[in-house]
Amino acid sequence: MKFKHVFVIGLGGTGSHLIGPLVQLMRFHPEGTNEFTLIDGDDYELGNAKRQVIKNGWVGTNKAQATADRLGRETIRVIPKFIDKNSFTKIVNKEVSKDDSFLVIPTVDNNATRKAILEALDEGGYTNFVWASPGNGFDTGQLVLYIKENGVALTLHPTLKCPNLANPRDAIPAEDGCERHINSSPQLITANFLAAGITLTAISNMLDEKGWYEEYHFNCRKGKMVPQGTCKGVLV
Repeated sequence: MKFKHVFVIGLGGTGSHLIGPLVQLMRFHPEGTNEFTLIDGDDYELGNAKRQVIKNGWVGTNKAQATADRLGRETIRVIPKFIDKNSFTKIVNKEVSKDDSFLVIPTVDNNATRKAILEALDEGGYTNFVWASPGNGFDTGQLVLYIKENGVALTLHPTLKCPNLANPRDAIPAEDGCERHINSSPQLITANFLAAGITLTAISNMLDEKGWYEEYHFNCRKGKMVPQGTCKGVLV
């Protein structure tokens, strides 16, 4: 699957570690792209320095904008806002058509946003996309894939595998008009880094047509990264 555009939602714990290598991979791979959209309504805080890629002077600046400035890519579009289903649909429709192949990576810390993105993809009639959603707790985590090719779902829908996605107990930040943020649970920087690494690994294997798995799990303490199920083969 040759990607025309990449959408990354969330440039915090996992997203800040993923985005640099991801842009590099996509830029130089023949099946990759230079076209990125970075989305995040959050600003850097001093405490983010414990786990996120942050430079001096970034505290108080928007994460998506600061990240784009760091990468120095003219083809990176910045959306410095939190998104819901409708706003994400509008963002996607400005960059791709219904049958274009594109990559969506929600590196966010709440399931309500993940569900909103899934609903936008399902209701938007897009026929070729990869939704790669990393997540982690304190020292463990996973990557869940949702793939459509030529309008056919190649994976089980994530809400059928993850009850918390079907009925989120959290909320989209600022969806009620307030600057309301969700407090992240304690996490190791190694968990964020491995979540980013496992996402990059899965995407790289897709680009190289080396096959993919619907889920990948990892454990920082045991040093394990384990795919779940069987390899689905190659994308064409």
